[in-house]
Amino acid sequence: MSSISSLARLALSFGLPAGLLDRGPALRGTKFLAKAALRARFGGRPFQMVNVGACDGALFDDVTPWLHRIARARAVLVEPVPYNQKRLRANYPDTERFIIEPVAVTRTKGSITVHTFDAAALEAGTLPIEFIGCSS
Repeated sequence: MSSISSLARLALSFGLPAGLLDRGPALRGTKFLAKAALRARFGGRPFQMVNVGACDGALFDDVTPWLHRIARARAVLVEPVPYNQKRLRANYPDTERFIIEPVAVTRTKGSITVHTFDAAALEAGTLPIEFIGCSS
């Protein structure tokens, strides 16, 4: 997202009434994260979050990229797919601020098998990049 469109989205999220924000959950999230960024910068209140299903922390993700914008933000990034964990660490290399937990969140204890698309095919462009976040 360009800086101009990011700024426009941010301004729009602060200016819209709650009734309209309810129709655009992405704008509600933008407003929440923008307020968190302001509190972190001017209120001395550090921002912390847990992102379950972080994928690579960049593609098709409106939340995780805010971690780069919010000063001293910290996060636990939960991602069970090894291929996505590598991409996630490349996107969030600071191991002090960003902890990657290689686990899946399920209803029961124990091990599970996660089926994904071939990582080499994703990287080569043989499969659409949208498939990176698909698993079962």
